[in-house]
This record gives sequence, C-alpha cells and structure tokens, in this order.
Amino acid sequence: MRFKNHIVSVFLLLVCSLPLSTHAWEPHVLLADIGPSEAAARVVQKTGGKVLRVTLEERDGREVYRVKVLLPEGRIKTVFVDKDSGGKGG
Repeated sequence: MRFKNHIVSVFLLLVCSLPLSTHAWEPHVLLADIGPSEAAARVVQKTGGKVLRVTLEERDGREVYRVKVLLPEGRIKTVFVDKDSGGKGG
C-alpha cells in the first residue's frame, strides 16, 4: 500500500510541475515591447518636460525610440529609450 501511495505522490508532483502554457518555457515572451506612448511617458516622468516627437530607429543593432523633449528650463533634449526593455537606449 505504501508503494502505491508513493507512486500517486510522484505522479501528482509531476503533473503539478508541468507548465500551464507553452510560454512558461519562454520567459522573454512575457516581456512585451513598449510602444511609443509608453516611451514618451517614461521620458516625461524622468525629465518633467514636454514631448515634442517620438520616432523609432535602430542603434547598435537594437530598436530604440528617439524622444525629443522640451525641458522645463527651455532646452531641447533627445533621449533614447530601448524598445525591448523600456530602459535607457544606445
């Protein structure tokens, strides 16, 4: 009887450890690319400025958003935001 309980326990452990979807093995799928509006929002949050233009371009083999922003002190600054991670880009 103990042997049967052990088999059932092992079976349940194996079934419970299976992924619920095929994406469980591909964690990068869960990290969606950010869009231009999200890139603009992040730049506004960091700088407190007003976004003038957002364009998508490639730098060093990666896609980045080029965000032109008017800073509160009146200067125009260009900020690059990585499309994949949303962090500072190239």
